[in-house]
Amino acid sequence: MHRRNPTLKAAAISAFIGTAALTSPALHADPFDGFFAPGDNGEASIAPVESLFLTIYEAADGTSEGYARALTEAINYRVAAMQIFGDDWFKIDRALRNDFLEVFPSAIQDYLESLAITDFHIESITPTERDTEFDASGELVTDATQDPLPVTWTVRVRGPEARIIRAETADATLLLPEHARQQVADNPTDLEDIMGGLGY
Repeated sequence: MHRRNPTLKAAAISAFIGTAALTSPALHADPFDGFFAPGDNGEASIAPVESLFLTIYEAADGTSEGYARALTEAINYRVAAMQIFGDDWFKIDRALRNDFLEVFPSAIQDYLESLAITDFHIESITPTERDTEFDASGELVTDATQDPLPVTWTVRVRGPEARIIRAETADATLLLPEHARQQVADNPTDLEDIMGGLGY
């Protein structure tokens, strides 16, 4: 499958984590209503998470801002909700579905804001063996490194909340805010506790 690999610049990151992403009129209705055809049993047929993401990704308007919007919608609106409800997502009142726009972005926003991210892109999203968790892999550049840093996040969805429970890379300290990096430098064995305490 052909994959574009655009880079999100600082302006797109700001759009992704800013309030504008939450107040855009286009996002206040289910943007993928009717995206899935009903199955033979009357249930909605749900594509694998990665296929869904890449389909939405390809439907972006070709700009970094468009990709940021598609990424926001895919992660925060549809993927997380389907991880919780499965086919039942399509039986939920539309107004209740719209409420997810207000709750799912917070975990991703908090994580990005805790890092000085200057460049960022997602390569794939895949479900895990746990039906309430999924992995996102990609690259990012923080204030601590000038080279792209491969990273994998694991996000857990529980009720109306989503939190990053794992962030893995060659040097995990690069994923931590500055004050936490110093704590790890002083006490390297504290890394796991620090990551957990920060919600990563």
